[in-house]
Amino acid sequence: MTAAEINAEVFGFHTQINTFYRTLRDTAVIQGARDLMQALLDMEEHETKRLVRQVGRIDDL
Repeated sequence: MTAAEINAEVFGFHTQINTFYRTLRDTAVIQGARDLMQALLDMEEHETKRLVRQVGRIDDL
């Protein structure tokens, strides 16, 4: 796989995870479960942003 193909696959996984956490958050009945899913979603979004910055640095090399 090329670097671009690897990036596309990894970001595809992150998109799926974000969608999964959003779905769980939006369908949770218990407030604690909604809060947990929101915390996981926030963490995942932060990790995705960090990964984007790292990929940008790799492209600079």
